[in-house]
Amino acid sequence: QFDAFLPRASVFYDIDENRSIGLLAARGYRAGGSFVFSTPANPGVVEVRQFDPEFLTNYELALRSYWPELGLTVNANVFYSDWTDQQITVPGPSNAPLDIDIVNAGSSVLYGFEIEAFAEITPEFSVFTSLGVLETEFNDFPFAETGEFANLAGNEFNAAPNVTLGAGFVYTKPEGLFFSGDLALASSQFSDVEN
Repeated sequence: QFDAFLPRASVFYDIDENRSIGLLAARGYRAGGSFVFSTPANPGVVEVRQFDPEFLTNYELALRSYWPELGLTVNANVFYSDWTDQQITVPGPSNAPLDIDIVNAGSSVLYGFEIEAFAEITPEFSVFTSLGVLETEFNDFPFAETGEFANLAGNEFNAAPNVTLGAGFVYTKPEGLFFSGDLALASSQFSDVEN
């Protein structure tokens, strides 16, 4: 059994009928757990591995806007998240292909912004684009790799590109037929937590 207090609050202000700004704050968690693992090399040996729950406190400033004279929608978010006991998937101690482990980083942060725009060029043809900028960092992450202990404080999250960019279009015929295409780009990223 596990209990958690998870408050959430948000305030929005309508600048006018087409534009608003908002401030949001929320706390979330993901439950801890355990799992049983056995490697093919040691079929008679069963390990029980455990990991703690994680908590995330997130703050966000949001803009929602529509510019009817341009047929343009622009939305943007700026965010900051503080993580405690973040659950991280890492290779297990045997380094077998199917041996994975879930460990808890002591504390970590992520922050950045996202902006997206959608424009109706004609009633049939629309384009859209988006940009995301993200910074991540482990503040405290005691970590054991092949028996050696290290603290990965200062490292970035794995699989977390600093910049993402997207663009695309949608063309819709009155008969219901439509064509669309999109392109997504991401900056380089680390493949593991050891960077």
